[in-house]
Amino acid sequence: MITLDSIQTHHEYKTWLNKLEFFKDELKIFKNRLSEVATKNSNHDVLAMVEHFQNQIIIQRNEMDTLRHNIKQYENKLESSVKENMVKSDLNPDPDFAEHLSAVDRFEYLFNELRDDCLKFFSKVL
Repeated sequence: MITLDSIQTHHEYKTWLNKLEFFKDELKIFKNRLSEVATKNSNHDVLAMVEHFQNQIIIQRNEMDTLRHNIKQYENKLESSVKENMVKSDLNPDPDFAEHLSAVDRFEYLFNELRDDCLKFFSKVL
């Protein structure tokens, strides 16, 4: 079990939220590039891939929203615990921290796969 004090945990949560914000910006870029590809190509296979990536972006955005919501929930719980008793909150760290870390790592891994696939696709069609 990973144990961090409340300040370290807060820092980790903020780092995760910043990563998600960065990924959100990247999704916007991918969406714009896909629109560009769709307007410049009439090939059925290319348009099918554009639709595939658009669907993947929607899935990633939904997952990102869920993660962001969960992280903010954890952050609120941590903040409440610290306000109640900072020493006690450090002695009883978030028991689900490892699970949260795993979820963020899994999302980042899948997002990086999507990024790589999108970039390969863009290099072929643009």
